[in-house]
Amino acid sequence: SGGAILELDFIPFTANLTDVMTRQKEPYHPTVKDKEIIYDPYRRLSWLDHFFSEATTLENFRRGTYAEMGDFIAGAYQPVLSRRWGNLDLSLSREGAVVIGAEKLPVKVKKTAYFTKKDAKLHIEYEIVNLSGQELTVQFASEFAFGFPAADEAREENGVLSLKLIDRRERFALDFRLSESAKAWRFPLDTVSRSDQGFEKVYQGMALVFAWPIALRAGHFWRSEMIIECTAILPNAGRK
Repeated sequence: SGGAILELDFIPFTANLTDVMTRQKEPYHPTVKDKEIIYDPYRRLSWLDHFFSEATTLENFRRGTYAEMGDFIAGAYQPVLSRRWGNLDLSLSREGAVVIGAEKLPVKVKKTAYFTKKDAKLHIEYEIVNLSGQELTVQFASEFAFGFPAADEAREENGVLSLKLIDRRERFALDFRLSESAKAWRFPLDTVSRSDQGFEKVYQGMALVFAWPIALRAGHFWRSEMIIECTAILPNAGRK
């Protein structure tokens, strides 16, 4: 659901970059005191498409208390496979809706992903079409979830065209390059677990969100591109 990426592997290090668990309520959670517990309102996957108001903040989003205006998170997407320049393209599209006030505006999201053969680059293209008869003004966001430690606190950056995440444990880096500057949010996906020592805060991964303000007249579209590249940052010492 959501036209999402479940698993993204970096083969040289046999690493699943998106190995993240969805945070759910556990029977012992009501007894936890003095520790923040956040539950995920949807399955933690990558390449999820959000629509929310310009008033939405990092804290709202991180806690899951924001208002999702689109029906794309859990909606079904139509897949199409094709070839371009010798690469296999996967296009996912959905004609859904974005609710603004009392209006339910029809919107189409099409996203395409392909790998180049010679390197570890994932190319992503977005296209959003306003199918309604009135202007669409909203924030569109693309969310990714990663299982490696690259966010120890919530952080917001504006005007982002490039961003790097580093996993020094596994010795690789993820580089993001955007064609349109975006607001970037990153925050840890923490939960509370019970052990012999009591209740402990557990890091389960991180979320990375790129958000763009879009204003589309009736029948108009918005397009953007992203490249994600995974590279080794240190010699692969000690591995076979």
